[in-house]
Amino acid sequence: MKALNERQRLFVLAILDQGSKPDATAAAKKAGYATESTESLWVQAHRLSHDNRVQSAILEEARKRLQTGTIAAVSLLMETISDETADRGHRLKAAQMLLDRGGLHVLTEHRIDVVHSDDRDEKIKRIIELANEMRMNPRALLGNMADIQETDFTLIEGEAKVN
Repeated sequence: MKALNERQRLFVLAILDQGSKPDATAAAKKAGYATESTESLWVQAHRLSHDNRVQSAILEEARKRLQTGTIAAVSLLMETISDETADRGHRLKAAQMLLDRGGLHVLTEHRIDVVHSDDRDEKIKRIIELANEMRMNPRALLGNMADIQETDFTLIEGEAKVN
């Protein structure tokens, strides 16, 4: 807000005071901008509402109002919890909301079990079978696996056979 002149500040406050349906032209008029014609007021309102400094000030003031509103929200929660005539379900929900925001939220635990089956010999045999079906050299699929023995398979006339 400090970056704005007095009328721009009044425009920001007028916009925020309008609630959920802001009218920039009405806010500009309330802030004291020229009213020679509706069109010139509309142009001025458009410029103001698109000015980066004005937009930043609107956000700054909105945050201040939101922070102030949290006081009322916490008070309402406390009143609801304390009101013995209020519906018990509403009181419990208010208590849960207060606990959640106070850092005492419910902890959930997830358990994931991972089972690995590493039957290396079966995998190698399956790769060799696939190589045979595709009429490929099994080495093309197995690569240069250092721990593969030549005795794992043999090549006969271009086809691999499992030993």
